[in-house]
Amino acid sequence: EESSREVFYPVKETSLDVVIGGPSKGVAPKFKGDIDDVQIWRRALSSVEVERAAYGSHVDSHDLILHLPLDEKTGILVNDVGPYYHTAVIDGKSEPVWRDGTEGKPLFLSSTF
Repeated sequence: EESSREVFYPVKETSLDVVIGGPSKGVAPKFKGDIDDVQIWRRALSSVEVERAAYGSHVDSHDLILHLPLDEKTGILVNDVGPYYHTAVIDGKSEPVWRDGTEGKPLFLSSTF
């Protein structure tokens, strides 16, 4: 059975690194599981907007900060298809594991990654 969890944090402009799936200061436990299609928005989206964004329908992207579809299938570089075109680096102790998914290949994060 698949499960998903929506987490909302206020977003502030910063030059600090963004950490997805792990603690930024080594305090919180690391995420273990598949992660796919990461989006960071400047504001909280309505439930209708979340559903539209999840299924590729139109959402006003004015407040979109980062969108990592995680469709690379190999390697450690992932591309932001949002308005700022960042390149993210998967930083871990081993090569990332890309799994077969229904759309693309989600990234598997182990608790030791």
